Amino acid sequence: MKIVLGLALGFGVGFIAAVFSLPSPSPPVLMGAGLVFSMTLGHIAMDKYMLSRGKKQTSKQGAQEGATNG
Repeated sequence: MKIVLGLALGFGVGFIAAVFSLPSPSPPVLMGAGLVFSMTLGHIAMDKYMLSRGKKQTSKQGAQEGATNG
């Protein structure tokens, strides 16, 4: 769902920029595009790491609660 929303938002911004003859809100050089790409990858990687970390903590908490309750 996030991917679809992100693509729709990007398409919308590009469409509005084209309709009103605004300059493209993207980096004009390859280095800027690489920066945006690396920031996106970093965000995705951290999101996956935090989700996996949360699952590990939840399973540890469940094991600890089972040991104290049982």
